[in-house]
Amino acid sequence: MKKIFLIIIVGICSSILFGQNQQSNKGTLTINAFNFENDEGDALIILFRESDEFPDKPFVTKSEKIKDKKVKIVIADIPYGNYALIVDKKPNLVENM
Repeated sequence: MKKIFLIIIVGICSSILFGQNQQSNKGTLTINAFNFENDEGDALIILFRESDEFPDKPFVTKSEKIKDKKVKIVIADIPYGNYALIVDKKPNLVENM
């Protein structure tokens, strides 16, 4: 089985990826992950800020059921900034740790 593991360093630009709520300095991040080998299991999203201890203390961890070999995860009310993002299937992540 092909292992799906993706690490992306994301420089999040508030005017492009986040909502336009400038008063609170927070926005919504939408992650669209696709090209999973099958629909079995859940996709796991792990988000880190620059100040977080990688990989032990993530800022946000969310999971969502994979449908049609893709998943959409929305993380609301997060501060504007730079983040590192890991996307993986739950069984793959458990096997790798």
